[in-house]
Amino acid sequence: MVSSGCDGVADYLTNRFKTCEDVRVDLVNSEQSRFPIYLTGPGESRAESTFLQSGQKRSISLCLERGDAKRFLAHDDSAVVATINCVAFKASYEGSFVRVIWSPAGFICQDW
Repeated sequence: MVSSGCDGVADYLTNRFKTCEDVRVDLVNSEQSRFPIYLTGPGESRAESTFLQSGQKRSISLCLERGDAKRFLAHDDSAVVATINCVAFKASYEGSFVRVIWSPAGFICQDW
């Protein structure tokens, strides 16, 4: 397939006018959690790569701007056991460590 050259222009314009900031979000199964759990972010499905043992974390990238709400889910082997909506409150996430933590008390949105 031959590219028309417009693809690069479209990507440039999309990135140039994008108002959100690419942010690394750590999904964490707390060390205090005694059981493994599937932790998924927006648009993800339960899969082997989303299965975290106690104390483990994994990272995803999200594009955030102030006011955005992102939904996260905790799954066991058969069903969703909890959900949380984390809302972006910062104007800039540079140098931030954004986390979604699963603990014995449930979900926590940290540094949003």
